[in-house]
Amino acid sequence: MAEVVNEKNGVIVGRLNKLRSLGVKIELDDFIPGYSSINTLGYLPFNRLKIDRAFITKFEKRAPPANATDLMVWPSRKTAVHTQVEGIARLQQSEFLRAMACNEAKGYPIPTQWRRSM
Repeated sequence: MAEVVNEKNGVIVGRLNKLRSLGVKIELDDFIPGYSSINTLGYLPFNRLKIDRAFITKFEKRAPPANATDLMVWPSRKTAVHTQVEGIARLQQSEFLRAMACNEAKGYPIPTQWRRSM
C-alpha cells in the first residue's frame, strides 16, 4: 500500500481518512525501514503499524539499534497507533522492545515464561 500511496498521496490519504471516519481500522503491515519510507509514518492515517520480522532478524545476537527501533515504535507513544514487531527470537530483543514501549511483539516461538511477563 505504501508504494501506491507515494504515487497518489492526496486521493488515497483522503479515502483512508473517510474510511477511518466510518470506523474502519487501517493497518500498515510488513513495514520495513529502508523498503517502506519512514515518511509514510507521517502522512498515512493508520491505526496499527506491524513491523516486519526482516527488521528484527538482522540482529541475531542483540537488539536492534535504539534509534531505528525508537523511530518506528514512536507512533505508539505519541498517538493512538498500536505497534507490533514480528520475529522476536531472543529474550534481550523482547526486553528491548518492551523498554521502547512497543505494544506487542511476536516471536517464533516465545516460551511461556516470556509471554507471562510481557
